Amino acid sequence: MKTLPHYLLAHLEGNERQIELNLIIADIADAGKKIAHEVQRSGLLDLHGAAGGQNVHDDEVQKLDEHSNSIMKDILSANEHIIGLASEEEEDVVDVSNGKDHGYLVAFDPLDGSSNIDINMPVGTIFSVLPSAGDIKEDFLQPAGKQVAAGYVLYGSSTVMVFSLGNGVHEFTLDPDNGEFVLTTENIKMLENTGYIAYNPYVLPNMDPKKAEAYRQLCDQTARSMRWIGAMVADVHRTLFKGGFFAYPSVGKGGNYKGKLRMQYEAKPLGWLVEQAGGKAILDDKPINDLTSSDLHQKVSVELGDAGTMRLFESFL
Repeated sequence: MKTLPHYLLAHLEGNERQIELNLIIADIADAGKKIAHEVQRSGLLDLHGAAGGQNVHDDEVQKLDEHSNSIMKDILSANEHIIGLASEEEEDVVDVSNGKDHGYLVAFDPLDGSSNIDINMPVGTIFSVLPSAGDIKEDFLQPAGKQVAAGYVLYGSSTVMVFSLGNGVHEFTLDPDNGEFVLTTENIKMLENTGYIAYNPYVLPNMDPKKAEAYRQLCDQTARSMRWIGAMVADVHRTLFKGGFFAYPSVGKGGNYKGKLRMQYEAKPLGWLVEQAGGKAILDDKPINDLTSSDLHQKVSVELGDAGTMRLFESFL
């Protein structure tokens, strides 16, 4: 068995960022373990339901959102190589530089799909790691291709950590007996022209008609089953391993269509991860690496999937 620490030592050998990335990924793994423990005990700790109030995205804050956010902040702010944090639950960047002008930034969604907690459905923590030369807030807006690491920890029937350091996508599963993440799948490669279709079909009347028609044609031409969990991290996890298509399109009225997923905390890290596994991701109708961020809490539309399915989808546009 290869544990995460041993794997990182070998995988990062010769990487100029070896020490920093090793420690950052290790800290994210530790935070994931703590959050997994809280998720499993949430019903016993009165962590179900809303905490009261709304976050910067006008979403109702869940108790476990706040708890998970605190865990991530407490662990990552103590890492000497991290100079800035950005969370879906925070209005602004958290400066933890202590006067340093170079280091790394971590953007994260502490608990994606947290409304699923009350019904014991999968949820997860998403993260993105970027280099910074000192302009912390501006450096969070770097394009997806500038990420040096990204991934997620999924809390389901087992706890798994899936990530890329820019050279393949790897899955580790938490062994509850010894508390270690153990390598279970190395170099994930997405299957092509298979898997499920995942989006909410009830939004089609509120989409751009041409884009909605492309969605309908994709379903007609592939004749695949639909699966929709409602937590991006869980839907993308299934798509990584089974192939297929996941989308959260722009919706609106009167020609004013807007995306709903958070660029920094969801779309950028998970889209990049899919591409590292051989798939393709489109954000706001652009290839993921062509989209420039304009705001820390920017929202975008997302279409991603295996390369074959995405080629078919694009042929309908």
